[in-house]
Amino acid sequence: PDDEKALFKQINFSDGLSGLDSDRTMKPAPESLIENLGAILKEAQTLTSSWDGQLVFVYLPIWHRYVRGADDPILFDRQRVLDKVHELKIPVVDFHQTIVAQENWKSLFPFGDIGHYNPAGYRLLADRLEAKINQF
Repeated sequence: PDDEKALFKQINFSDGLSGLDSDRTMKPAPESLIENLGAILKEAQTLTSSWDGQLVFVYLPIWHRYVRGADDPILFDRQRVLDKVHELKIPVVDFHQTIVAQENWKSLFPFGDIGHYNPAGYRLLADRLEAKINQF
């Protein structure tokens, strides 16, 4: 449907649900996107529960999160997303908390610069996921 196409055009999946302004700058997600996320997660939770599975939400922040100013409003989307997930009582692995606990967060990214996680970053993430899975 056209509504779904419009929704996906608005969403920037690189960090939370933040959209892009016409000048390609980040802007906070509209509340409707947070609500849509909640509806999607509720449906996923229902489906997963139907086969006795356990849905786990994994928050994976990108490098930009750590170089933008701490008061950047775009960073508030993380809390809005996690609030919605917690409201649904879905277990969370918040990799952001793991990253900020590191002495040198840049060591989790290639050459300490922009990009996906490097092998050390993915190893740390795998360890966090394994620990969460072992709780079930």
